[in-house]
Amino acid sequence: MKRLHITISCLLVVLLCACNDTAPDYSEAEKGMVKATVARVQKSDSLDFYIDYYTQTEDHYALAVAYNALGRNQRNKANYAEALVAHNKALEYAVLVVDTPEIVQACNNLGTDYRRLGELKEASLHHYKALEYCEEYSDKSSYAAVKNRVVSLNGIGNIHLSMGDMKVAERAFRRALAGETQLGSDLGRAINYANLGAIFENYEQYDSAKVYYTRSMECNQRINSTLGISLCHDHFGRLYEITEQYDSALVEYRKAYTLMQGNNDSWHALKAAIAIARVYMQQGKRTQAFPYLQEAVAMADVTQSHGRMAEVSV
Repeated sequence: MKRLHITISCLLVVLLCACNDTAPDYSEAEKGMVKATVARVQKSDSLDFYIDYYTQTEDHYALAVAYNALGRNQRNKANYAEALVAHNKALEYAVLVVDTPEIVQACNNLGTDYRRLGELKEASLHHYKALEYCEEYSDKSSYAAVKNRVVSLNGIGNIHLSMGDMKVAERAFRRALAGETQLGSDLGRAINYANLGAIFENYEQYDSAKVYYTRSMECNQRINSTLGISLCHDHFGRLYEITEQYDSALVEYRKAYTLMQGNNDSWHALKAAIAIARVYMQQGKRTQAFPYLQEAVAMADVTQSHGRMAEVSV
């Protein structure tokens, strides 16, 4: 795939050039108004209208916020090429106005985009750069500052988890969990409990993994997160699959699959379809597996996720 990222070294050069008296000055109140507007319209076509308006008025801070939101929307639809374009634009505009929080968000968003595509080197580069900005930023205690740091740590943890660096991943996840606990975020705790469950699953400590997955499920149920609940069913299914309890695994995987039906999140829906097909294949039930394999191939092609494509081809 064609590279769509901006190299970090180039960013630093631009940032140094931007740090002068001509950089626009935005009050916190003005930033709050922009964020409120973008949050209100980001799930509708109105976001494109506001991006056009901000472009005409040369409101670079607003463009950074809006493109970060647009990129997240595209990523949730598994449109990763479009997400990368939007998040690179967010990064450009955030650098122009020398806004560290928006730079961090853009870097983390790019890291997540690349991680979904299976490009771990690029993902790692952006998540580590986001964490570096967090560590150097004067604000360490506000909700936004802690959240940005937590997202960076989560991204780093997931990359090291994918590469098999369990100790590094576990340290990152525990630091992230501490941050989410500080913020009182059930969603954040749900994510990190699940991540720690994956660590113990890799350690083959399945009872401990189940404890963390159960904690994640409880958090997700409190906030009624369909995606989070679906992912927990997937985790439970995998534990059953590992211990060759295939019928129980299928029950959990089907729950995950059903929750993802009608959802625009193709990346996670693909995960559930692959899991069901895999268990049927392990049971020697190729006929039952075939429809899920067909669906998985179609979704893998749409998402252009190299990691998922490899799973389907196995």
